[in-house]
Amino acid sequence: MASGFGGPSSDGVETLRIEASVFPNPTNGVFFLNIDSQFSESFEVKIVNLIGQPVNVREVYTNERTQFDLSGLPKGVYFVKIKVDQQQVVKRIILQ
Repeated sequence: MASGFGGPSSDGVETLRIEASVFPNPTNGVFFLNIDSQFSESFEVKIVNLIGQPVNVREVYTNERTQFDLSGLPKGVYFVKIKVDQQQVVKRIILQ
């Protein structure tokens, strides 16, 4: 599942463009994150539980497939927050 944001804004200023995919989803614990961006080389990635507590935080680089392992955590829904500057993409991941 890929999603992104960016492109020209209504005032004509170019905003960041980020495409992100998380797979497999749902997962049994191990999943991968791919980030593609033309404007930044690294991103802060934070995985949080439903109440917003961080369970994993790391720096991830553009065009690299990054592996995460949530197998030691309780089953449920988590959010993968990808942040660069003041912008953020949020992906949902289901741990089975």
